[in-house]
Amino acid sequence: MTSGDDNHGISAYHVLNIAIAILLLPLYPAFMHRLNLPDNIVRKLEEQDFEIYSLREMMNRLQEGIYITDNRGVTLYVNSAYIHLSGLNREDLIGRRVHDLRDDGVLPNSCCARVIETQAPVSTINNFYQGQKCLVSGSPIFDQAGNLIRTVAIVRDVSELDAIMDRLAREEQSFIIESDASDRSGLPRSGDPVMQELFDKAARLAELDSSLLIIGETGTGKDHLAKAIHNMGAARKKGQLVRINCGAIPEHLIESELFGYEPGAFTGASPGGKKGLFELAGNGTVLLDEIGDMPYLLQVKLLNVLNDRQFYRVGGGELVDFRARVIATTNANLKELVKERKFRADLYYRLNVFRISLPPLRRRQVDILPLLNHFLDEFNRTHHGNLTFTTEAVQVIREFSWPGNIRELRSFVEKSVVFIGGAEMNAGDVIQMLPNEQIENKVPASRTYPLAPEAGTLKERLGSCEKEIIKEAIGTARTLREAADQLKIDLSTLMRKKKKYGLTD
Repeated sequence: MTSGDDNHGISAYHVLNIAIAILLLPLYPAFMHRLNLPDNIVRKLEEQDFEIYSLREMMNRLQEGIYITDNRGVTLYVNSAYIHLSGLNREDLIGRRVHDLRDDGVLPNSCCARVIETQAPVSTINNFYQGQKCLVSGSPIFDQAGNLIRTVAIVRDVSELDAIMDRLAREEQSFIIESDASDRSGLPRSGDPVMQELFDKAARLAELDSSLLIIGETGTGKDHLAKAIHNMGAARKKGQLVRINCGAIPEHLIESELFGYEPGAFTGASPGGKKGLFELAGNGTVLLDEIGDMPYLLQVKLLNVLNDRQFYRVGGGELVDFRARVIATTNANLKELVKERKFRADLYYRLNVFRISLPPLRRRQVDILPLLNHFLDEFNRTHHGNLTFTTEAVQVIREFSWPGNIRELRSFVEKSVVFIGGAEMNAGDVIQMLPNEQIENKVPASRTYPLAPEAGTLKERLGSCEKEIIKEAIGTARTLREAADQLKIDLSTLMRKKKKYGLTD
């Protein structure tokens, strides 16, 4: 290790290099101590024994889990972090083949088993039955002749990171000020006829000054459409797009943030005063995101601004002209909020001069593949990845209901690129990556599967489909090798699944 390593903690990869080297050596220190050996050899053995002890202690201090097997998949070593992350007992693992652990349901899947089958690095997501959701990265270790001698997997807890990324995907900044952008919405043009008609309508509305209300479920791209409308308007392109999340700014600050304030308007105010977001927008566009979350008392002042096109700064006596166009978005039912007296009826009708309703992603499945490729290209570049999806994986993605719509799809692709990296994701990987609580929603109810039973969990139904597909392949192929080639899987994988489902030749 370098001196820099001393300052930044132990590298899991550095420790593993030492660990693998030592685990390859047939050491018999206790036996050798019993022999009448020269003192220098005894000292060497004692030093080596100390190195082994130190190494094990270092590996047990790592936050990443370590799992090492031999070339047949027999478990040789797991560190303490792996035991903590998996919720398993060391004595249940050591000496057992990972293939058996997987088939017996001890492990949800085995990265090391796939490393042995493919003879290449593999990354998987493991939802341990009694532990955490983890990213498992496995690698093969070869001897000088190119023969596989060990597999090693590094296990990282991603459940907390997963929760953070989901939270960040839901949260938005309180306000964003953007200059004119080179694109219109940042998303590929839709192939859905309804969306094409909607976008043409947006282009016609772009040149107007009238207020516009965009409604749709969360994540459908309301802010992207508002940005496109801003960029398409010739007059607006000279101004700025100011996006304001009405539910994110604290209620006691929202008035001063929107309208600005004069010097000394309140305790803690800037001595020089401050321009509000409405004033900073100039001749551009004010995007009121999630307008349904705006405090009721502030709705009156907003209505006055829209009617009079003027406003006062907080603590000020001079009127400030308001020249920007207002676009409001919401995923709430404003009519119901009006009935519940949580949203002003007069403001609703003032905003609802023109309205665009964005359909959810599940109603325009033709857009899923272009969006998937768009986000995949974006995040492969951003994170220097080379992730690809199998045909079966793409089918699962297209058939998922995506309750979080475009935002959820985007978050899913980014997490896949970050966690999986340069590997190929199959259908099973996609199912593992999708939120556990949405497993029953992964496939729309309208979709029919001739091979799947009508009852049972998704895992059971997919297993039934897989059994029938494998049974059909074995029945039509002349040999098991030919059946494996037809299914595009390794022969060892076919043999394992054949045994799992009790199939005969």
